[in-house]
Amino acid sequence: MRISIVTILALLSCSIANAQSLVDEVFKTIVPETERAYYNFLSIDEQSKILAYGNGVSKVYDEKWSVLESHDAGQEELNTGYFYLSRSYQYDSNKKTYTTTAWEKSDYPNKSAKYSYNIWTDNYNKFYNGEAKTLYYLRGVDQQFLRSHSVSTFSDSYTGIAGQLSRVSHQYTALTTEFNLVDWDGNILCRIDPPYYISSGYCQAIDVKDKTYLIVTAYYMYPKNVIKDCDTYSTVEYELSSKEVEPGYYHYFVYEYDSKANAIQMIKTDKSLANRREVARYDANGVKLNSPQKGVNIILYSDGTSNKVIEKEMKILQISDTHTKHQQLTYLPTADVIVHCGDFTEQGTEEEVLDFLNWFIELPYKHKIFVTGNHDLCLWDAEGIEDLPDNVHFLQDRSCEIEGIRFFGLAYNHSEKFIPNDTDVLVTHEPPVMILDESSGTHWGNAPLRNRVLVVCKV
Repeated sequence: MRISIVTILALLSCSIANAQSLVDEVFKTIVPETERAYYNFLSIDEQSKILAYGNGVSKVYDEKWSVLESHDAGQEELNTGYFYLSRSYQYDSNKKTYTTTAWEKSDYPNKSAKYSYNIWTDNYNKFYNGEAKTLYYLRGVDQQFLRSHSVSTFSDSYTGIAGQLSRVSHQYTALTTEFNLVDWDGNILCRIDPPYYISSGYCQAIDVKDKTYLIVTAYYMYPKNVIKDCDTYSTVEYELSSKEVEPGYYHYFVYEYDSKANAIQMIKTDKSLANRREVARYDANGVKLNSPQKGVNIILYSDGTSNKVIEKEMKILQISDTHTKHQQLTYLPTADVIVHCGDFTEQGTEEEVLDFLNWFIELPYKHKIFVTGNHDLCLWDAEGIEDLPDNVHFLQDRSCEIEGIRFFGLAYNHSEKFIPNDTDVLVTHEPPVMILDESSGTHWGNAPLRNRVLVVCKV
């Protein structure tokens, strides 16, 4: 009896091994060779063939998984990473002056795809039903652009090198510059040239009776004169986000496609909100303005809505949780305002607070703001700190106004009800839940604080 059982198990094991070998052999033919060849599978031609299609790559198999056709519409890589350059200083006691050390580079490369592919639904359905022999894609074409270039310099106290660069941050991103209608081998039938460069956009096609329309949807748009790069050691800072065209809208560009001539023509542009015009403008105190002025401008639109805009860009540097290690922050970038969001101490002692304040007060920033965190115990119940310079603000459930912008600091573990409706910038140690509060897969934020923030944002 034992011999029979062993024999049956042996035969079963052999059958499983043969089946596994067959599965392995099948999937050796369809497992993607590259990451972008992640396939979806469908049966086509009256279920006699199998279509595998991915991000611009496709294959056709017979019922035995033998490859009948293989197509690749093309792919390239773009560098969308960033790097930092930094250098320190040396002091010459004889000459009583400073000199710079050699530059050190920290490189953080990142590669992104140049092309993104979407299947044209109508053609896809025809191909699926066996009526068409070629699969077509709508392809977004990206190029590398400069995202930001920021610098820090040595302060005036460094004789001999004051004003020279101490740190450079250089970041790249990808913007979509055009869309193509291509076949599954990458042959271009027509090109769509939107009036702006696009981030977070895509193209789709629809058929309406005898006409075909290609629709470009864009959220972030930039003029075509944005730069691709700049001198690494340039002292002029650059931020792509400051060039954005009409932020806050989804924009739509509709083209009519002539399939016979492989030509397109733009017929309509629109925005996700009703077209509106400015009817009046006021300053922060409600005084009517005849033209834009520096600082806060309140714009009233023809649809009854209003918007607060800042005519002068304000750069805010935010730091937090330094836990007595603030002296190690030797390469802070330039900004108009520096904000410390709490936990500048470790044990919450007065000695630690004084050490932080001596450092914070001497920082070369025009305006300085700080609030308490859960470690800053000795300041939890403080109503203020005496003899602080006029440009240093301890916001313990208080507001301050800088160039027309109202900052409010909420003390740690205090009620969100203290936050006034006219707050422009809220400074807290604890984040609102679901807003930049995730760590190790857990959201640690404050739910009542989020509710209050959403109310203030709508005021």
